[in-house]
Amino acid sequence: MALTRCVTSEVIIGKSTNVCLKRCFSCSSSGGVTTLPADRQYQELSQELNCMLWTKVMLDMVYDFVAKEDAVRGAKPSFVIPQLRFVDAALVVAMCKGREELYMMEELISTEVGWPFRKYICNNSAQPLLTKSTSAHASEKNNYAQFLSFAQHIQYIGTGNLAFTSDFQGAGQSLTDPQIITAP
Repeated sequence: MALTRCVTSEVIIGKSTNVCLKRCFSCSSSGGVTTLPADRQYQELSQELNCMLWTKVMLDMVYDFVAKEDAVRGAKPSFVIPQLRFVDAALVVAMCKGREELYMMEELISTEVGWPFRKYICNNSAQPLLTKSTSAHASEKNNYAQFLSFAQHIQYIGTGNLAFTSDFQGAGQSLTDPQIITAP
């Protein structure tokens, strides 16, 4: 998937005028890159958007679980629960030289939060990716990764052992490009 950074004249999605546009492409064995035809763009980008929407629902499920447990116990936990969210996204049809082109638009994740874009959990392992760094945000990054590992457990149980989110990545409190695992 190709990514293009753009700036819009007004807020279209999320809270920022900084967005990225995504398109799907294929690579040949000779190293050439070809943009997929419109029907395949629609198929691939719709699938990615659908995944993004479901992961938002599944993350809400985790925060609902935490709120219910807080109410049952009559107290909040002694540790900080990070308030994370997936970026807003939409399919966009643009007219270019008299023909329609399909893109997935997402709010661009700012790295101005003090740490770079990073993976918290890969989709090939449920193990949180903890940093050994002593940087200013290292502890917070590790807290995010451990919380997201916890989230996977709540999602798996909450969906009747059917699914959980993986491939958690982002910067600050913003997450993007998740995967939903249905056959662990």
